[in-house]
Amino acid sequence: MDTFVVDLDIAGAFDKVWHRGLAAKLRSLGVRGVLLQLIQDYLQDRTLRVVINGHTSSQQPIHASVPQGSVLGPLLWNVYFNDILQLIPEAQAYADDCTLAFPCDRRDWQDTVCRINLALDNIVTWSSRWQVSLAPDKTQALLISRRQDITNLPAPDIRLQGRSLPLQRSISILGVEFDAGLTFTSHARRVAKNSAWRLSCVQRISHLLDAKGVEVL
Repeated sequence: MDTFVVDLDIAGAFDKVWHRGLAAKLRSLGVRGVLLQLIQDYLQDRTLRVVINGHTSSQQPIHASVPQGSVLGPLLWNVYFNDILQLIPEAQAYADDCTLAFPCDRRDWQDTVCRINLALDNIVTWSSRWQVSLAPDKTQALLISRRQDITNLPAPDIRLQGRSLPLQRSISILGVEFDAGLTFTSHARRVAKNSAWRLSCVQRISHLLDAKGVEVL
Protein backbone atom coordinates (compact mmCIF):
# COMPACT_ATOMS: atom_id res chain seq x y z
CA MET A 1 0.00 0.00 0.00
CA ASP A 2 1.37 3.39 -1.03
CA THR A 3 0.34 6.82 0.23
CA PHE A 4 0.05 10.12 -1.60
CA VAL A 5 0.80 13.11 0.64
CA VAL A 6 -0.01 16.72 -0.25
CA ASP A 7 1.45 19.43 1.98
CA LEU A 8 -0.90 22.37 1.47
CA ASP A 9 0.51 25.88 1.80
CA ILE A 10 -1.86 28.62 2.93
CA ALA A 11 -0.54 32.09 2.13
CA GLY A 12 -0.49 34.33 5.20
CA ALA A 13 -3.00 32.14 7.02
CA PHE A 14 -3.49 34.22 10.17
CA ASP A 15 -3.68 37.40 8.08
CA LYS A 16 -6.54 35.99 5.99
CA VAL A 17 -9.10 35.36 8.74
CA TRP A 18 -12.10 37.34 7.49
CA HIS A 19 -13.78 38.87 10.54
CA ARG A 20 -17.36 38.57 9.29
CA GLY A 21 -16.73 35.00 8.21
CA LEU A 22 -15.23 34.15 11.59
CA ALA A 23 -18.28 35.60 13.35
CA ALA A 24 -20.54 33.43 11.17
CA LYS A 25 -18.52 30.32 12.03
CA LEU A 26 -18.61 31.15 15.74
CA ARG A 27 -22.40 31.52 15.60
CA SER A 28 -22.68 28.15 13.85
CA LEU A 29 -20.76 26.64 16.77
CA GLY A 30 -23.20 28.13 19.27
CA VAL A 31 -21.07 31.10 20.34
CA ARG A 32 -23.45 34.01 20.89
CA GLY A 33 -24.24 36.85 23.24
CA VAL A 34 -21.56 38.46 25.37
CA LEU A 35 -18.79 36.04 24.35
CA LEU A 36 -19.34 36.63 20.62
CA GLN A 37 -19.48 40.38 21.17
CA LEU A 38 -16.26 40.23 23.20
CA ILE A 39 -14.43 38.44 20.37
CA GLN A 40 -15.79 40.87 17.78
CA ASP A 41 -14.72 43.84 19.91
CA TYR A 42 -11.27 42.26 20.20
CA LEU A 43 -10.89 42.19 16.41
CA GLN A 44 -12.70 45.32 15.23
CA ASP A 45 -11.40 48.88 14.93
CA ARG A 46 -7.87 47.70 14.13
CA THR A 47 -5.98 49.78 11.58
CA LEU A 48 -2.69 49.71 9.72
CA ARG A 49 -0.44 52.18 7.97
CA VAL A 50 2.54 51.66 5.68
CA VAL A 51 5.86 53.50 5.93
CA ILE A 52 8.11 53.55 2.83
CA ASN A 53 11.23 55.70 2.60
CA GLY A 54 9.97 57.94 5.37
CA HIS A 55 6.55 58.43 3.79
CA THR A 56 3.58 57.23 5.85
CA SER A 57 0.22 56.27 4.39
CA SER A 58 -3.11 57.13 5.94
CA GLN A 59 -4.64 54.66 8.37
CA GLN A 60 -6.70 51.90 6.78
CA PRO A 61 -9.19 49.64 8.57
CA ILE A 62 -8.39 45.93 8.85
CA HIS A 63 -11.26 43.61 7.97
CA ALA A 64 -9.26 40.38 8.17
CA SER A 65 -6.51 38.76 10.28
CA VAL A 66 -6.06 37.71 13.87
CA PRO A 67 -3.12 39.08 15.88
CA GLN A 68 -0.11 36.81 15.50
CA GLY A 69 1.68 35.96 18.72
CA SER A 70 -1.51 36.44 20.69
CA VAL A 71 -3.16 33.82 22.90
CA LEU A 72 -6.42 33.91 20.93
CA GLY A 73 -4.83 33.97 17.47
CA PRO A 74 -4.25 30.20 17.02
CA LEU A 75 -7.62 29.34 18.60
CA LEU A 76 -9.53 31.68 16.30
CA TRP A 77 -7.65 30.31 13.29
CA ASN A 78 -8.59 26.77 14.32
CA VAL A 79 -12.25 27.81 14.48
CA TYR A 80 -11.97 29.42 11.05
CA PHE A 81 -10.21 26.43 9.45
CA ASN A 82 -12.02 23.63 11.27
CA ASP A 83 -14.74 22.97 8.68
CA ILE A 84 -12.14 22.11 6.02
CA LEU A 85 -11.24 19.08 8.15
CA GLN A 86 -14.88 17.98 8.04
CA LEU A 87 -15.09 18.65 4.30
CA ILE A 88 -11.89 16.69 3.54
CA PRO A 89 -11.60 13.55 5.74
CA GLU A 90 -8.05 12.95 4.48
CA ALA A 91 -6.87 16.31 5.86
CA GLN A 92 -4.93 16.77 9.08
CA ALA A 93 -3.95 20.16 10.45
CA TYR A 94 -1.78 21.71 13.12
CA ALA A 95 -2.20 25.49 13.38
CA ASP A 96 -1.82 26.72 9.78
CA ASP A 97 -0.09 23.57 8.52
CA CYS A 98 -2.44 21.28 6.57
CA THR A 99 -1.50 17.88 5.15
CA LEU A 100 -3.62 15.52 3.06
CA ALA A 101 -2.86 11.77 3.02
CA PHE A 102 -4.45 9.33 0.55
CA PRO A 103 -3.68 5.59 0.87
CA CYS A 104 -3.38 4.08 -2.60
CA ASP A 105 -3.43 0.59 -4.08
CA ARG A 106 -1.59 0.24 -7.38
CA ARG A 107 -4.77 -1.04 -9.00
CA ASP A 108 -6.59 2.15 -7.98
CA TRP A 109 -3.80 4.55 -8.95
CA GLN A 110 -5.84 6.79 -11.25
CA ASP A 111 -8.90 6.67 -8.99
CA THR A 112 -6.78 7.94 -6.11
CA VAL A 113 -5.37 10.76 -8.23
CA CYS A 114 -8.95 11.74 -9.12
CA ARG A 115 -9.86 11.74 -5.40
CA ILE A 116 -6.88 13.97 -4.65
CA ASN A 117 -7.83 16.45 -7.37
CA LEU A 118 -11.45 16.46 -6.21
CA ALA A 119 -10.33 17.21 -2.64
CA LEU A 120 -8.05 20.01 -3.86
CA ASP A 121 -10.89 21.46 -5.97
CA ASN A 122 -13.13 21.42 -2.89
CA ILE A 123 -10.43 23.23 -0.92
CA VAL A 124 -10.15 25.86 -3.68
CA THR A 125 -13.93 26.38 -3.56
CA TRP A 126 -13.82 26.66 0.24
CA SER A 127 -10.90 29.11 0.13
CA SER A 128 -12.71 31.31 -2.38
CA ARG A 129 -15.85 31.40 -0.25
CA TRP A 130 -13.98 32.23 2.95
CA GLN A 131 -11.38 34.56 1.37
CA VAL A 132 -8.36 32.38 2.15
CA SER A 133 -5.39 32.46 -0.25
CA LEU A 134 -3.65 29.24 -1.28
CA ALA A 135 -0.06 29.06 -2.54
CA PRO A 136 0.17 26.42 -5.31
CA ASP A 137 3.84 27.26 -5.91
CA LYS A 138 4.66 26.28 -2.32
CA THR A 139 2.30 23.29 -2.07
CA GLN A 140 4.15 19.98 -2.46
CA ALA A 141 3.21 16.39 -3.24
CA LEU A 142 4.99 13.18 -2.25
CA LEU A 143 4.37 9.50 -2.95
CA ILE A 144 5.45 7.32 -0.03
CA SER A 145 6.26 3.77 -1.08
CA ARG A 146 8.60 0.96 -0.10
CA ARG A 147 8.53 -0.49 -3.60
CA GLN A 148 11.61 -0.30 -5.79
CA ASP A 149 9.69 0.22 -9.04
CA ILE A 150 8.21 3.55 -8.01
CA THR A 151 10.12 5.39 -10.76
CA ASN A 152 8.46 3.20 -13.41
CA LEU A 153 4.97 4.40 -12.50
CA PRO A 154 3.21 7.05 -14.61
CA ALA A 155 3.55 10.57 -13.25
CA PRO A 156 0.27 11.53 -11.54
CA ASP A 157 -1.43 14.69 -12.77
CA ILE A 158 -2.15 16.39 -9.44
CA ARG A 159 -3.24 20.02 -9.75
CA LEU A 160 -4.06 22.93 -7.47
CA GLN A 161 -5.69 25.98 -9.05
CA GLY A 162 -4.55 24.75 -12.46
CA ARG A 163 -0.91 24.39 -11.39
CA SER A 164 0.70 20.95 -11.60
CA LEU A 165 2.18 19.54 -8.40
CA PRO A 166 5.10 17.29 -9.39
CA LEU A 167 6.14 14.59 -6.95
CA GLN A 168 9.04 15.59 -4.71
CA ARG A 169 11.81 13.37 -3.39
CA SER A 170 11.09 14.68 0.10
CA ILE A 171 8.91 17.29 1.81
CA SER A 172 9.13 18.98 5.19
CA ILE A 173 6.12 18.76 7.51
CA LEU A 174 6.32 20.57 10.86
CA GLY A 175 10.09 20.53 10.68
CA VAL A 176 10.40 16.81 9.90
CA GLU A 177 11.64 15.86 6.44
CA PHE A 178 9.73 12.91 4.96
CA ASP A 179 11.28 11.11 2.00
CA ALA A 180 9.57 8.77 -0.46
CA GLY A 181 10.87 5.64 1.28
CA LEU A 182 10.38 6.89 4.86
CA THR A 183 14.06 6.32 5.58
CA PHE A 184 14.41 9.77 7.21
CA THR A 185 18.00 9.81 5.96
CA SER A 186 17.77 13.35 4.59
CA HIS A 187 16.16 14.54 7.85
CA ALA A 188 18.93 12.96 9.94
CA ARG A 189 21.59 14.56 7.73
CA ARG A 190 19.97 17.98 8.05
CA VAL A 191 19.69 17.69 11.85
CA ALA A 192 23.31 16.51 12.08
CA LYS A 193 24.50 19.41 9.91
CA ASN A 194 22.60 22.00 11.95
CA SER A 195 23.78 20.45 15.22
CA ALA A 196 27.40 20.44 14.05
CA TRP A 197 27.18 24.14 13.19
CA ARG A 198 25.72 25.01 16.60
CA LEU A 199 28.29 22.90 18.43
CA SER A 200 31.02 24.65 16.47
CA CYS A 201 29.67 28.04 17.61
CA VAL A 202 29.61 26.84 21.22
CA GLN A 203 33.15 25.52 20.94
CA ARG A 204 34.42 28.90 19.74
CA ILE A 205 33.13 30.68 22.85
CA SER A 206 33.66 27.89 25.40
CA HIS A 207 37.00 29.33 26.56
CA LEU A 208 35.19 32.53 27.56
CA LEU A 209 32.84 30.73 29.95
CA ASP A 210 33.35 29.89 33.58
CA ALA A 211 32.69 26.42 34.98
CA LYS A 212 29.03 27.22 35.65
CA GLY A 213 28.51 28.43 32.08
CA VAL A 214 30.09 25.29 30.66
CA GLU A 215 27.86 23.17 32.91
CA VAL A 216 24.75 24.99 31.66
CA LEU A 217 25.77 24.36 28.06
